[in-house]
Amino acid sequence: MYENRSDIPESAALVVDAAPRPQTRTVTARVSDEIDFDNAATLRVVLLAALVSHRITLLVDLSQVTFCDCVDLHTLLAARTASQRAGRPMHTTAVGRPIAGLLQLTGTRDLLT
Repeated sequence: MYENRSDIPESAALVVDAAPRPQTRTVTARVSDEIDFDNAATLRVVLLAALVSHRITLLVDLSQVTFCDCVDLHTLLAARTASQRAGRPMHTTAVGRPIAGLLQLTGTRDLLT
């Protein structure tokens, strides 16, 4: 799990587990608990590290996220832009109610799925 690395900022109520799956050429990042202003940097670092380290498709599972605000939506969209620039696809594979509502409200659902 990336959240134990010393180069990632401390954050409260955020768990991110990134697991490579070489047989399917993907890495899945499972995000759970709250995503907010205080831990957006952690999410950004983990997603970018997964993109750079594994050089394969990044799948982001947001089904266990209990809170997400616009700062974190920006973090997800920035990770998507970085993945496009690197030539590596990034997709959300599952979203919970908090994320689904935010994506619907902002019209960004199609960008992250």
